[in-house]
Amino acid sequence: MKVTIIIPAYNVEEYIERCLQSCVRQNYDNWEAIIINDGSRDATLAKIREYQKIDSRIKFIDKNNEGLAKARKDGLEKAEGDYIYFLDSDDFLYIDSISECLNIFKENDVDIVIHDMTAIWDSGKQRLGTHNITQNISGLEVVQSMLTSDLSSTIWGKMYKKSVFDSVSHPVDQRMMGEDTLLLLEVALKNEPKIFYLKKPLYYYYQRVGSITKQGNILGEYMVQYAIAVEEKLRKYNLLQTVNIEWSKFNLDVVLRILLDKSVETPKISNFIEKVIKVNYKSAKHLLTWKRKLIIYLLKINYNLAIKVISSSK
Repeated sequence: MKVTIIIPAYNVEEYIERCLQSCVRQNYDNWEAIIINDGSRDATLAKIREYQKIDSRIKFIDKNNEGLAKARKDGLEKAEGDYIYFLDSDDFLYIDSISECLNIFKENDVDIVIHDMTAIWDSGKQRLGTHNITQNISGLEVVQSMLTSDLSSTIWGKMYKKSVFDSVSHPVDQRMMGEDTLLLLEVALKNEPKIFYLKKPLYYYYQRVGSITKQGNILGEYMVQYAIAVEEKLRKYNLLQTVNIEWSKFNLDVVLRILLDKSVETPKISNFIEKVIKVNYKSAKHLLTWKRKLIIYLLKINYNLAIKVISSSK
């Protein structure tokens, strides 16, 4: 059974060697790694070429910058493996990541294996990241768990039969946040895959200062665009009523995340927040912590005052 590891890379000269070394050190040999150099301006490509000389299983695509989602799509199109594993270029694998996932596929009739991860910092601090889901879970349950944050909505940290991506539409808008969530929603709903949760950490998630998921200036209107895209995906599969509580919780979480960003004064953002408070709060308030309920309560009483209070407390 051959596994294709897909690694998008953009300006990661400091991290790409560690990432590729974790692939080379796998205790399972039948794999290929496709690195998509997405227009890097540093020494990323040179370091990829060096590793390709060391190990012929390492391949690469060199292209102009078109964004993370398009890079992953390009990698999928070139994949020769029976199974697909996505790895971010600043993260790295446990020595048995591939073999442990494949063992689950051998022993169970499933299409996707989800596993835990370990967050790691430069200081050496580590924190285990787990999922609040059952061992065997349906596509619909995956969607519900993603919307309530009981399951990570990242495309990495999971191994897939290549066939689950058949006829799946890939988000390729460079400006789109949450392309992982949108792709995973499509995979979970399109082909009704059988999914297994392996409660074991097999992925090191590096907490990098300056990575795209940590930069506050990418939030605001992009978060609104992301929430709207998720709603459209749920409408496509006629699921808004079925997952109304979970979808409401998701929208409230988006609002609360936006409020931690400085860009809270545009009409698009204000209108979105007001709509979510009006439409979604009642359905999902029982899922919120008391602190989050307090913030929403302030917004309901006096929106403009609440924004000032929250902004001044950052």
